[in-house]
Order: sequence, then C-alpha cells, then structure tokens
Amino acid sequence: MRAFSSDSAGGSPADIFATHRAQPYAVLARAAAEQLPVDFSGVLAVLATVRAAAFDGRACDPWVASLEQFRDDLAQLAGEISAARAAKVVQFTEPLRMADLLPGILTIASRYPGRPVHLVELGACAGLLLAPEAYRIDYPHGVWNPDGRAALTSDLDVPPDLLAGELLIADRLGLDLAPVDSRDPRAFDYLRTFTWAGDPTREPRLQSALAAVAHDPPPVICADVVEVLPEVLAERVTRDVLTIVLESGLSNYLPGREARQIGQMLDVAASRGPLALISRSAQPVAVAGLPTTVSVLDLSARWLRIYAAADLLSERTRWLSAS
Repeated sequence: MRAFSSDSAGGSPADIFATHRAQPYAVLARAAAEQLPVDFSGVLAVLATVRAAAFDGRACDPWVASLEQFRDDLAQLAGEISAARAAKVVQFTEPLRMADLLPGILTIASRYPGRPVHLVELGACAGLLLAPEAYRIDYPHGVWNPDGRAALTSDLDVPPDLLAGELLIADRLGLDLAPVDSRDPRAFDYLRTFTWAGDPTREPRLQSALAAVAHDPPPVICADVVEVLPEVLAERVTRDVLTIVLESGLSNYLPGREARQIGQMLDVAASRGPLALISRSAQPVAVAGLPTTVSVLDLSARWLRIYAAADLLSERTRWLSAS
C-alpha cells in the first residue's frame, strides 16, 4: 500500500487555471509560457512576483493586467522573477482545504476513541490547517464548531453524525521550507500574491483564516520534510496517542523519489503506534470532473478510505461514500 502520492495535477498551467475559474491567469499563463520555460509552480512564482510588485506600485496587478502590460512587467521584473523561480517557493494556501481534511481527521479519531491527537502538517505554510477549532464549517447537512472564529462553507456532503465526533488535539506541528507567521502584519499581503484570480471570496477568506489562527498560532518550523520527518515522528508516535499527518498539496510539487522516501518514513513509524495520513492528492484520472481525491490512510492498521473528491482549490467537492 503506498503511503504517499506524487501525481501531478495534469494539464498545462493555462488549462489548470481555466478549469478552476481563474481565467485571467489562464490568459497570462499562456503569455508567460511564450517568454519563459516554466512549469506550473514556475508560473505561480512568476505571477506572485508580479503581483507583489503591483502592491508596491511597480507593476500592474496581474488580476486585471492586459497582455501588453503583463509582458512589459515580465521584462521589467526579470531579475526578481528569476530569483523567485530559483527559490522554488510556492506558498499557495487555501483555508477551504480544512473542510476537506476535517472529515478524515474525525474518521480516524473515531477509530481510536479517547486517544489524544498529535497533528503534523507537511508543507504547513502559516498553519491554517493545523487548527480545526479556529473554524466554523458549514456543510450541507451539518455544522462543525458553531463558535469558530472564521467561517467556511463547503458543499462536501459530510454525514452529520461524523461532525458530532470528539476531537482532542494535544499537540500540533507544521513543517515548511518557508513558514509564514500568521501574526505578521505582512502575512496577508504576502500570501495573497499567490492567491488566484477569479473568485472574489478567496482573499477575504484567507484574511479571516489568518486572523483566526493568529489568535493561538500553531508552531510551524522551517525544515525540509525529508530531513526532519523521522525525528518528528519519533518524538510523537507512541502507543498512547494518535498521530495524524496532514498533506494538502505538497505531494503535487514533490519529485517521485522524495515522495517515496516520505512514504517509507511513515511506514516505519507506524510500527510504534497509531499513525494516519490524510491527503489531498491529484489523480491521473479525475473523479466526477474533480481532479483531487481526499483520503485517510491508517498506516498502523493498513486501512484506507478515499472519502471525497475535490478540485485543486477545494471550492467544488463531492462526498464519495455515505458510510
């Protein structure tokens, strides 16, 4: 059983943007491809660099830029774009992914009743997905945490009895190559440079989530997942607790070799105590037109459940099982 996937989202950057209602970025991605040899993460870095310059008054916001203006900005910002592409940092974070991961967290917690939970997130960015209690999440047939500080709305048809499950989070830790402090007043402007054009609710949702998590920010350390994960798991995986590893998008950017290494690390650690992986991984074949499946994998018991399909941004979801 594979513990980790490195399948890519598939399609050209322009196609991916168009599929996810970011049509202005689809147009600009084609223009960028004409001038630069960039893959999907490279295009995100280019667009984020231009948008950051726009916030400083040195470029036109690519959300509204004409092709002519965008090409001029690419030339003007060539040095900054080159540095951003070399850094290979993409800090796209979407709070709605919490609504995808939560049913998996509750599902695996119900298999180990009474156990305190240790959460570990790979590619955690600002730790927005390490604090389920920060959110009120409205699903079609139920509400998670009505008193949450930030409100999310998901069309994922989660069974109401699952949302009533108990969750005791005793410890949490995020790993990221370039972590973002949710308390930093510059965090929102930085992270919104990576936010896609198309849906006017994306930026307010991000701002609200940052404020909610900043109330009690989860620790996110600067670390290479491949290098530090064995030590992190050694400290947390025991017989007395349930350790849950969250992966909401990192697998889409990892080379296959590194993805396999992480899978092997998880398999080894699972012999020491309950360990689960909850993952949103792009699949080579779309499910009902939604290219990402959301799964919970109990590595200790060798039990897998794929429970949802979602789009890359998590704005469209489908529950795959009623049980």
